[in-house]
Amino acid sequence: MIQTRVAHGRIYAFLVRLHDLWILLAWIGIVTGLMLNTFYNRSCFEFTTVRNPIAPCQSPLTLGLMFLAAIGGGAAMTDERIAMLGFLIVHVFASVLFITALVTPSLLGLTGTGLFNVILSQGIILAITYQFPFAILLSLVGSILGLYVGGKIDR
Repeated sequence: MIQTRVAHGRIYAFLVRLHDLWILLAWIGIVTGLMLNTFYNRSCFEFTTVRNPIAPCQSPLTLGLMFLAAIGGGAAMTDERIAMLGFLIVHVFASVLFITALVTPSLLGLTGTGLFNVILSQGIILAITYQFPFAILLSLVGSILGLYVGGKIDR
């Protein structure tokens, strides 16, 4: 009985040490989900009428949700260094996951090889236009604000 408590205590201590990593993973998932939702539901004027395939079509709601995710991520972090630089980590990994989700059908052989290059190049451009300038700045401000709010909460 005592050995199982010690083993559970070690596992729990290990998971507690990874607290900020779990927060970053959740934040990455939220931002990636917002990027994919925006990509698959684009209906702005520039995309539909002008036929610009790399139009980001981000709504204020999407940017607001990214801001709220940054506030939540910054407030839940325990290490200030990770909270300050976490928004960069989140946006880099969210972009990688976004491009991976777009390219996966081509990698599985469901499309032609010529389409792979087009999807990859437009996916990279879209990932950059989704991030700059508004989303990354809102994440920076949100993580700083979340860090401030998290500091006021008694843990």
